[in-house]
Amino acid sequence: MIVLVIVGALVWAFIYRGQHTATPSAKTTIVNGASLNNVALENIAPTPDADGDGLSDADEVAASTDSQQADTDTDELTDFQEVKIYHSDPLKTDTDGDGVGDGQEVAAKTSPTGPGSLLDTKQAIQQQTNGQ
Repeated sequence: MIVLVIVGALVWAFIYRGQHTATPSAKTTIVNGASLNNVALENIAPTPDADGDGLSDADEVAASTDSQQADTDTDELTDFQEVKIYHSDPLKTDTDGDGVGDGQEVAAKTSPTGPGSLLDTKQAIQQQTNGQ
């Protein structure tokens, strides 16, 4: 009888612990895959973005762009727009080399990376947000 009680308690503890860790509680916040219990979110430093273009300074380094200038190649598209939305070269004013600057192509709804037209900006941002 005592053995059954102990085994039952161990099984219950194993099941409860598994359920408890698998599902975050209302007090748990998930940030980049890490659980933060009872941590004030205002104590978490935002990602630095010195030029305010939406591309973090770390992403600017990875793209070899100027973290102090929102539009490194001065083509009327921010570094963020080029890297994250249009996938054009933030270091070239005319990514596809057709003689029309990237910013001008986007304004005309043509692709800065080659032939074709662009989706509406709202659609492009939505696709980027959804990981498409």
